[in-house]
Amino acid sequence: MKRPARVPLQLSESLHQLLNSYALVAGAAGVGILALAQPTEARIVYTPAHLNCSDFCRVDVNNDGHTELQVSGGGETSATSCAFVTGVGVDALTSGSSPRNKVMGKGTSWRFVSALPAGARIGAANNVIGNMAVRKPNHCNHTTAFTGPWANGGKGVKNRYLGLKFYFKKQAHYGWLRFNVAVHRQHNPVFQVTLTGYAYETIPNKPIVAGQEHGNDEATLGHLAAGASAIPAWRPKLTASTTH
Repeated sequence: MKRPARVPLQLSESLHQLLNSYALVAGAAGVGILALAQPTEARIVYTPAHLNCSDFCRVDVNNDGHTELQVSGGGETSATSCAFVTGVGVDALTSGSSPRNKVMGKGTSWRFVSALPAGARIGAANNVIGNMAVRKPNHCNHTTAFTGPWANGGKGVKNRYLGLKFYFKKQAHYGWLRFNVAVHRQHNPVFQVTLTGYAYETIPNKPIVAGQEHGNDEATLGHLAAGASAIPAWRPKLTASTTH
């Protein structure tokens, strides 16, 4: 038995144009998805740490062999000799002929360094040398005062951030250092300072967020989903004519 010959499907010219348009849009969206899926270079460099800075420590934030920040504990006798004031100081160090590194802080008489919460924007700095915390005992009237944001009235703080502006190849960069500060009223050192991590933004003059450990320009599934949504959801309704 002879099988009947297949009848070719004839599509109208307008339908051809419609299908071609759909193929172009879908192809462009596919290229967009592939482009978004390409890995991007991390712009924030994070370094975990566990360093005791109660007495003295130096930190090389960008690991270039030069110290950007120094933390040191110490004390001095007050003018009235009724107290031996102790505290923790911060010095933003600078090497070479670069502009002076700075830390975020308030320009009070003690020049206290800010204890920033996670999420704080770091894009400015106004101190060169400052204090994290100060203990001021008065042996004349048997009182003790704790001042400074890191002392927190004698309670100390945990997971607070110090904002840093430093210069690398004469270009400004912003970073943060995360510290825990515990207060020991009867022991020495009075302030137990622990550095738990630090990070910096590799793009010059770009602010950083306290606690941010990764760049925000990386491709994500959300981006891919957004790219996929560019493909039209409609499908052409096929109409055909046959010739017998």
